[in-house]
Amino acid sequence: MDSFVYALVLVPSLRDLLPRSGIPATKASIGHYGGLLFALFLVGWGLAFLWGPIGDKFGRVRTLMFTIVWYSVFTFLSAFVASVWQLAILRLLAGIGIGGEWAMGGTFVAEEWPEQRRRMGAGLMHTGYYVGIFWPRWRTTESAAGMAGGPCLLWVECRHCFWPGFGTG
Repeated sequence: MDSFVYALVLVPSLRDLLPRSGIPATKASIGHYGGLLFALFLVGWGLAFLWGPIGDKFGRVRTLMFTIVWYSVFTFLSAFVASVWQLAILRLLAGIGIGGEWAMGGTFVAEEWPEQRRRMGAGLMHTGYYVGIFWPRWRTTESAAGMAGGPCLLWVECRHCFWPGFGTG
């Protein structure tokens, strides 16, 4: 869900954060820094191998729980940043956590599910990620009325769409 939330709130959040960081909020700078922030998230995701030795030492279930808490906390904290640089650090840290969750979760499904159901288990795990798009799409003002048919939540700052990341990832 995190990368979908990020994609939905990218432009409004950077329009707010770039001037606070001393950077003009032009289309070019929003594109540049938005790409940089997403790249940092992917670098963090690529660092998922760091969780392997931790999983070996403390057990995969405990490590999986810790990775979920890790990325949930850093995604939640993204709602409170005051500059694009703070968001960059939190995106990197959230990426490390979500990369670890996917690595630990995939390994856990492969080990724990019966062999004849492993493909289904892996499919459920990986498609569940995409189901998470409905919450942030409903919360953004651009699509609230069209997606949920409910009231537009104009009072919600776009970067506060990171709040659901706390406890849910």
